[in-house]
Amino acid sequence: MTFKLSKYNYFYKQDIDTYTCMNLINKTIFGLSTNKIDLINRFYDNPEALKNINPNLFSALFKLGIIINQDINEINFLKTEHRKTIYSTNSYRLTILPTLECNFNCWYCYEDKIKGKMTNEIQIAIYKYVVNLIKTQSLKYFQLDWFGGEPLICFDEVVYPLSKRIALLCKKNGILFNNMITTNGYLISSEMIKKFKKINLKGFQITLDGNEKHHNKVKKGESGHNIYKKTVNNILEIIKRLDDINLMLRINYTENNFESITEIINDIPEVYRNKIEISLQQVWQTEKVNKRMNIIQCNNSFLKEGFVAPLYKLEQKPYRCYADLLSQAVVSYNGNVFKCTARDFANHKPDGILQKNGTIEYNNIYFNRMSKTTIENDNCMSCEFLPACWGPCSQKNIECKPNGFKQICNKSGIEKTIQILMADFYKKNILKQ
Repeated sequence: MTFKLSKYNYFYKQDIDTYTCMNLINKTIFGLSTNKIDLINRFYDNPEALKNINPNLFSALFKLGIIINQDINEINFLKTEHRKTIYSTNSYRLTILPTLECNFNCWYCYEDKIKGKMTNEIQIAIYKYVVNLIKTQSLKYFQLDWFGGEPLICFDEVVYPLSKRIALLCKKNGILFNNMITTNGYLISSEMIKKFKKINLKGFQITLDGNEKHHNKVKKGESGHNIYKKTVNNILEIIKRLDDINLMLRINYTENNFESITEIINDIPEVYRNKIEISLQQVWQTEKVNKRMNIIQCNNSFLKEGFVAPLYKLEQKPYRCYADLLSQAVVSYNGNVFKCTARDFANHKPDGILQKNGTIEYNNIYFNRMSKTTIENDNCMSCEFLPACWGPCSQKNIECKPNGFKQICNKSGIEKTIQILMADFYKKNILKQ
């Protein structure tokens, strides 16, 4: 058997004696001395010779994917893993927008909040669609995802009854059912939480726009109402009363509110912090981050105080975005069907239309999106970061202008993420030794 070095190895020099290393397919970070790196480079074209000189090093590098069998075609392997996942039919993610209306008017929101709520007719069509999915696909897992607008405006009319019916349908067919919602959190009530339990609603993404002062300024609620305090109290209530909760606290930041973000920490009692995952997100309409805005330092402040705060991570699944998956759809309140949720649903053409019989009539937007994978282009096929990136998402590919790939490529961002993860590993696992 002959061997070669993987084309997806990344070695990063931390100091004069140490490198941190990773095979981007395997994604395990480890450290090596400069002498060992020199040895690898010495036998770059003949790694099997390393087996005779340092068998222990060779064995470790083989297990970590740095050295692989000569006959393995890594590109074909990655393409196969990618296609297996994006065309899989054993799970399904259905996002439902019961309304585009919202109880707030945040200045950065990209959606046109047109009036209208999902009718009973559309709800029946959605239920029929799920029935058809179960009949035609070997589903093992079903993810229901509520989005908006503010979906809790329609909780009793849409979210609760439709969730209940779909949950029961999944249970009868032995399908694992999961239910989640993206909400501003303000409308959550004690009665709602009781019903959350009945429909297995345990996944939440709730947004804060900085500390109390900044959040209330952005949300602009009814006069005399402290939007921030009520939202934080609601977050604490669902943590107290729901088991196995999965709660992501999205904190939107700009240069104006950034310094206030860590004040949120003191408003969350320590006992609840390990149930909250922090996601720091820059408001996309603002300028690039000012150098004074140390995102890593801010994130680490939450981490040190007991929150879950994975600021930088590499995607373990072999695809870019859930919208790239065949077994996924977004159904708006009026029956329009999309793939991507980062849309102004009122003004973008849909990928298809939900029919009364529970089928979706897709159009050329959908077929153009799904007819090729996100990595099937010369740039991605030749990129050394392919297994850590999987190319621009399908939506960006559709919107990309001719010769505009550089504008949607995230190669530099992926490399920065790898270097940050390696630097963190170095500080925690090597310097402390």
